[in-house]
Amino acid sequence: MRNTQRKTSGRYRFLFVNPTTKEEIVIACSTLDGTIYPAGTEKVAGADLTVLDMYVLENFEDQESLRLFVNSLGYAITCDYVPKFAYQHNGATNYLDLVYKNSQLYDLAILFHQYKQRFSNHVFQKGLSRKEFRKIISKEISQESLWKQFYVDLISKIHEASFCSYIMQDMMLGERAVGFIIDYLDNEQRVTLQQKEAFASAKYYLMDTFTAYKPVRGMIVSINNYLALCQARTVTGCSWNRANYFGYVNPFQLISEEQLGYLESHSSFERMSVKEKEDMILSFLHLTEVPWHQRTIYPLSDIQIEAMESDVAFSKLTYLEKIRFANDLLGKSGGEIPYQKKKI
Repeated sequence: MRNTQRKTSGRYRFLFVNPTTKEEIVIACSTLDGTIYPAGTEKVAGADLTVLDMYVLENFEDQESLRLFVNSLGYAITCDYVPKFAYQHNGATNYLDLVYKNSQLYDLAILFHQYKQRFSNHVFQKGLSRKEFRKIISKEISQESLWKQFYVDLISKIHEASFCSYIMQDMMLGERAVGFIIDYLDNEQRVTLQQKEAFASAKYYLMDTFTAYKPVRGMIVSINNYLALCQARTVTGCSWNRANYFGYVNPFQLISEEQLGYLESHSSFERMSVKEKEDMILSFLHLTEVPWHQRTIYPLSDIQIEAMESDVAFSKLTYLEKIRFANDLLGKSGGEIPYQKKKI
């Protein structure tokens, strides 16, 4: 008798990747529940994103606790490797950041996983297409109170101008989803017949997009990242714009995989040191067009700027190093830099 049980594997792999070298260390894990297997275990097929998310969300507080656990199983993961979920799209490898201890995402991951499990065998046996399967799941998910609350939160959030500006710059959601959001907002007044039709279309595609798990996940991550930046703004008094925080984050996180691939296609970039690559990325994004002293957490006086720039050692620092050096001094002194111009 022919076996009609649908396989439970998916397209996502769990791994640690070095952002600079792109070297990957694949972590073997169960396709059923995401459980991490000891090092040396034969690599298994990819898993569903919901499965991997549920496992990480339930078991780990942060990246460091995950790294310690993985190393206890015999892996050798150093701090310059970052945990990611990887998948193939159009022949290229794409990465997703991991999420830790988020109850909303955890509950939604369970919900999506349960519906996929419930209908997958039926769809497989009936020979339905992936698109038809997707429609079945979408219809069921949209009736759930948990999803309805997520969608209410989504609509509320996209009406915040600063959040919309953030997701258009960050582009974690992708151009397609952001485009539907823009169309929704642009035609929401529904004054003309054209606006009414455009709004109805945008509303339909917005709901259809966010009844898929990956976009839901992307929106939750975007909201959390935005709130974190707002909190940082409150602490430092700086603008929320992510670009203004590159003094505190890895510049490699500010560009897309496609942009990094473009830079890496040039042999001169490959020969650079990590610090030189960081400056090149900032230059590539036109961020270095703003003087370094306008990126500090507190404003500097002309005398302080002149004193620092007259120092030979300081002048040899890269753009990003100058910002970090100044911010270290500002942070320790509460906004005052005990830095005097050397007498000649």
